[in-house]
Amino acid sequence: MDITYLLWLQDLREATPWLVKILSVFCDLNVVLFPAICFFLYLSVDKRTGLWGLLSVHVSEIANLLVKNICCVYRPYVKDTRLTPPTKSTSYSFPSGHTMYATSTLGTIGVWQRKKHVWITVICVFLILVTGFARNYLGVHTPQDVVVSVILTGLCVWLCHKILQHLAENPDHRLPAILIGAAVGIIVLVFLECKPYPMDYDADGKLLVDPYNTKTEVYQCIGKWLGFLIAMVIDIQFTHYAIPEKKAVRYIGGAVGAVLSFAGSVAIHKLKTFPFGDHWGGLLVGLLIWAVVYGVYPLILIKLSGSRKEE
Repeated sequence: MDITYLLWLQDLREATPWLVKILSVFCDLNVVLFPAICFFLYLSVDKRTGLWGLLSVHVSEIANLLVKNICCVYRPYVKDTRLTPPTKSTSYSFPSGHTMYATSTLGTIGVWQRKKHVWITVICVFLILVTGFARNYLGVHTPQDVVVSVILTGLCVWLCHKILQHLAENPDHRLPAILIGAAVGIIVLVFLECKPYPMDYDADGKLLVDPYNTKTEVYQCIGKWLGFLIAMVIDIQFTHYAIPEKKAVRYIGGAVGAVLSFAGSVAIHKLKTFPFGDHWGGLLVGLLIWAVVYGVYPLILIKLSGSRKEE
């Protein structure tokens, strides 16, 4: 059933090449743009909601990669060679990572605005659905990949809300929670590094999925997670960030922060670090960039602003 659906979409895709370009760009952007929006909220609109969105992104990404690399499900075009997507991935298929990014960020924003501005919630839901459809339309994910990603990420968003609620009521638990989070991230990294992976080859003798490539994503993910946690320690111990009172500082500072987050995401995904290699280099780059963007930048902004808006 799923392959029949994807083949039908492929016929549609071949008849609408202009839509392929639009949805490809949209999917590429949501990985870097949606977290940047959450960081803008953190800096300029509502710190708690922005933090909820950022935490949801990182927890959901870890959960997504954990399930992806345990199940090791091949892409639909590997299962059926009649499928010929415009681009191919080097990782496993189940569940969808792009859908995870959209659901974790837009889901958080949608829940936040569901009572005040229902139209924002509707837009968020629509964009999540568009992302899921785009991954099917581009032939790189099955409907199951998308649906499970939405469900898994929704659970992570709910869990992050409960964690932040508990920490708001028990601020003395924040540092222990960060240590536990770091330990969990390291355990996931060690587990996914050491577990066995399928070593299946195509007709040309090339690995269908090279474990080295999929592990690179894991190292980058854990690097970002550790950098994010370091940033939270900086805020708890030094910054105590609160939104600046002056609107110009607030919104300009938030816009600059969003640009830094966007650029940081691009750098983490593209940068190769010598002499550490893709794995440890990717972890180091993710850690340093996120510690600076999410930790040091708010500290600089609050020092420059000289005033704060009460939460």
